Amino acid sequence: MIGGSMAVDLKNRGFADRVVGVEADALHASAAKELGLVDEIVSYEECIAMSDMIVVAVPVSIAIRMIPDILDKVDRQVVTDVCSTKENINDMVRYHPNRKNFVAAHPMAGTEYSGPWAALPGLFDGRAGIICNAEDSDMQAVELVKQMYDCLNMRVIYIWKKKRMKRISLTWLPVVFHRRYDWLKVMQTCGLRYSLRIKRIY
Repeated sequence: MIGGSMAVDLKNRGFADRVVGVEADALHASAAKELGLVDEIVSYEECIAMSDMIVVAVPVSIAIRMIPDILDKVDRQVVTDVCSTKENINDMVRYHPNRKNFVAAHPMAGTEYSGPWAALPGLFDGRAGIICNAEDSDMQAVELVKQMYDCLNMRVIYIWKKKRMKRISLTWLPVVFHRRYDWLKVMQTCGLRYSLRIKRIY
């Protein structure tokens, strides 16, 4: 949903001339193409080779393996992500020879839905876009990611190494938590202080 929402606005607003996607699920791939979220679905290797900028929009558990592998294959490309937690990702790429190609980032927007059908134009308008550990990245790469967030009409906020993502208030979360949601996990992940600030809507 995050990747699709970014793709449609970046294309429509002129930031990207062409958007390609990688999707293992055939139904999702077909939907992304039919909905106009991407111009083409390509293989993982083709995507890396043909892109100027690569946005990794997958769960953290996948990103911590995928981002180092992408960095193994890039030279000029800028790589960024949309994951909400950074510690494990930054640990995995800290000593990578292409670390400067990677800009750790997080657009603070979303809904409780997922998949290409959940993509929303204008989802990021007025939201905060977090850029983390910019000092570890090439400044031109950081500037490109900033330009991307500017195109999405986001407020760019920089968080340096000593600050932790969990310190950010979670009041931005536009999420509807259903009764089946494991609320204990929210408290364990975010801390009680911020969990109490998230409203549950049934």
